[in-house]
Amino acid sequence: MNEQNNRVRVLHVVAQEPIGGVGSYLQSIFEFLSKQNFKFILLESSSIQDGVFNKKIKVDYGVEINKLPSLKIVNIFKYLRAVNLFYKKNADDIDIIHVHAPNIAFIHFFFAKKYGISKRVLQLHSTKYSSGKLKAYRNKILIRLAIRNTTDYVSTSSEANQILERTIHRSSIVLPNMINASIYFYNEKNRNIIRNRLGINNDDILIGVVGNFLPGKNQEFLVLIGEQLKKNIKFIFIGDGPQKEQLKKMIFNKGMAERFIFLGKRDDVNKLYSAFDLFVNPSEFEGFSRVVLEAQLNGLYCVVSKGIPKSVVLADDAVTFLEINDKNEWVNALNSMSISFLRRKHKKSMKKLFADSLFNPNNAQKYFEKLYLG
Repeated sequence: MNEQNNRVRVLHVVAQEPIGGVGSYLQSIFEFLSKQNFKFILLESSSIQDGVFNKKIKVDYGVEINKLPSLKIVNIFKYLRAVNLFYKKNADDIDIIHVHAPNIAFIHFFFAKKYGISKRVLQLHSTKYSSGKLKAYRNKILIRLAIRNTTDYVSTSSEANQILERTIHRSSIVLPNMINASIYFYNEKNRNIIRNRLGINNDDILIGVVGNFLPGKNQEFLVLIGEQLKKNIKFIFIGDGPQKEQLKKMIFNKGMAERFIFLGKRDDVNKLYSAFDLFVNPSEFEGFSRVVLEAQLNGLYCVVSKGIPKSVVLADDAVTFLEINDKNEWVNALNSMSISFLRRKHKKSMKKLFADSLFNPNNAQKYFEKLYLG
């Protein structure tokens, strides 16, 4: 431990400013682990200005942010020099390095070990190494390159853990997703305000989809089955990403623009859940899918693909798993939903389930403390 203070200094390494699940996971670490025990630092590869995530963690949690050049083939040597210089200058003030982008772990762990950082943690946040076969094969090789310099392996779910252990042929542990449940509980006032603002009728079934428009998220599948769904079913997409405009064009060409609402990236998603009648996640693969947990806390019934880990289930009767891209199965499931069936689970029962779960920070903190302090 460094001698400047008694706090353990943990460096979290990501490929770029986090969005989506990895960002939420990191934010929960910064929020719930004791400020008296830990000092958190973020290292990312990006030349762009700070976005919403970076600004929030600096202001709310006092996280120190450092930046490296963007990692590309054309500037690989520039990147390596920058990584070497960072650890040469800062290693004495870092006790633990925790990498959340496994394909760059071998680079960071080499220099971290070289300059004396003794604890080096690799974390897997997905059940696949990429949506493409060649990239997945490449990433698996890169992870194996990190083995000789890795001291600890962790994952976000038991399903991701199985994938990681098969790759490294070593044991790994699950670090639970911690969450502030209270901000996700159902609120009737929020529901009425949001639905009125969006022009949603009482007999409409509003299906929420939360996630960025990236390969593997599979939002286009919902558009493909849209024409076969009951006319009172509407979708609301929350998120941003490179595939959003392509999806909008697809919806427009099918003449369904009035049934698909795009709200972009929002910082009030916790309130928006109350406006939904049903939550879906058609992703081809996820390491955990925190949004499914958030939706359950709101009392929503969830229909998700079998690419979602079952470890996300909080209430056994609140989540249905369907085959990825089986159009008939999804159409039949969504068309069978009625307003009366979709009545929310009672807030008290969700509170009790959450209190006993590992998603509760009071129960999960010990796993992080054992990793960082043990």
